Amino acid sequence: MGRLHFSWPSTVREEVRRHVMRAIERLDPSRYRQETAYVDALVGRLDGIAYRGPFGKVEFLGTILTDRGKSSAESAIGADFAITASLRDRRRSVEKGILVQAKRGHVSQLPREEQERLNRQIERMQQHTSAPKVLQVPMRRGQVPSFVSGRKVVRGIPYKEFPAGEYVTRYIMTCIEGDARPGFVRGISESTLTKLRVDAELAARQSKAH
Repeated sequence: MGRLHFSWPSTVREEVRRHVMRAIERLDPSRYRQETAYVDALVGRLDGIAYRGPFGKVEFLGTILTDRGKSSAESAIGADFAITASLRDRRRSVEKGILVQAKRGHVSQLPREEQERLNRQIERMQQHTSAPKVLQVPMRRGQVPSFVSGRKVVRGIPYKEFPAGEYVTRYIMTCIEGDARPGFVRGISESTLTKLRVDAELAARQSKAH
């Protein structure tokens, strides 16, 4: 079975891009000193239907992970938030999700200790999905948050930065990126990620049994 790919008209891509940019432009990074506060606000604004019309529907569902205590989802999974994209065109539909860790500023400029912590967080995310992302949170108004490949960051190889609007329209809504496994999509639907952790534990036990 070939890779599922959605090809949207430019009018649809532009409407989704505007949905993302409206969410971003309403947020002044100087009002959110901690990246978690910025992420909470951004995910809340992204959540919703970005396009619905004659060509189908594009909807984003955001989940902010619990981040308090050693047993929190953030501590166990390594992510700050998850996004599920629900895509439907005239022929088919799919739901795909991504795990994301957010860092204020550029990843390449993180202090060594923070870089090592990020690497550990990415490695934990990779235990649940093959292509986790890092969101670079802007420092000043007018800057746009961008996504980079967590897999490349942790391996220490060159990576590209994709502004949020471009990443969503170029990779997520086309279905190039995102994890479509039903268990994974169900697992990231609630903030404690209990279902995702249970699925991972079951998979580990089955692997040991074999």
